[in-house]
Amino acid sequence: MRLASFQSAGATLIPRAVAAFHGRHPKVELGMVEAEPDEAHQLLRAGDIDLALVYDYAVVPGTLDPELETDHLIDDVYDAVVPKDHPLAARSRLAMTDLGDEPWVGPTDRSGCRLIVDRACREAGYDARIAEADETMAAQALVAAGMGVTIYPRLALSPLHPGVPSPGSQLDCWAGSARASPALSSRSRRSRSSSGVGSKRDTSGSASSASSPNSFWNRSVVR
Repeated sequence: MRLASFQSAGATLIPRAVAAFHGRHPKVELGMVEAEPDEAHQLLRAGDIDLALVYDYAVVPGTLDPELETDHLIDDVYDAVVPKDHPLAARSRLAMTDLGDEPWVGPTDRSGCRLIVDRACREAGYDARIAEADETMAAQALVAAGMGVTIYPRLALSPLHPGVPSPGSQLDCWAGSARASPALSSRSRRSRSSSGVGSKRDTSGSASSASSPNSFWNRSVVR
C-alpha cells in the first residue's frame, strides 16, 4: 500500500496509523511520500499511491476533488507561536490584530499554509513581513530566536521547540476565511470519524491556543 501525507501529519498521525495497520496486516508492504494536497491528488489520479491524508481549506484551491472518496478525520485548531520572553506570551487572549506590528516567520509560496497565513493577516488588516521557512521546527527555532511570530495548526507543533513555551494564550482567529471548502462540508455531514488526535490534544503551557470553532483546518483521507 502506498500513501501520501502532508508534513505535520506525516510526523504525528501517520506513524501511529501505519503501526496499527502493520500490526493487523503484517504481510502488507507500506510506503509513504510527503505531498501537499494538490500533488497528492495528482498521484492518486495517476495510480502512484492508494491513499492520501490531506487538509482542506476554502482559501487553498484544489484540495478536494469531488470524484475522490473522502473521509473526514479531525478538525485541527490554530495556535499563535511567539518567543517565550515576548510580551504577548503573557496575554490570556490574542487576536490576529495583536500580531500586526510583528515580523513574521512562515512557509514559502510552495506551501498551502502560506496562502492561509497571508489571507488571515489581510483579513486582520495588514500584510505580514515574512521570513520564510518551510520546515516547522526550523520556523519555531526562528520564532524562539526573536525573528518573528507565526500561527500554526496544532499538528505542526508536535514536537514543540523549547524556545516557544507560551502559556496558553487564546487566539481569536479570523472567522471569514477559516472554513472548510463546500466539498468537505457536505461530505462531513455524511461521514465523520475521529482519530482522537489534534483538536483534543492538550497544549496548555506550550503554545498559544486557538479554540474558535472557525479557526481550524479539516484533515481528511482521500482515496
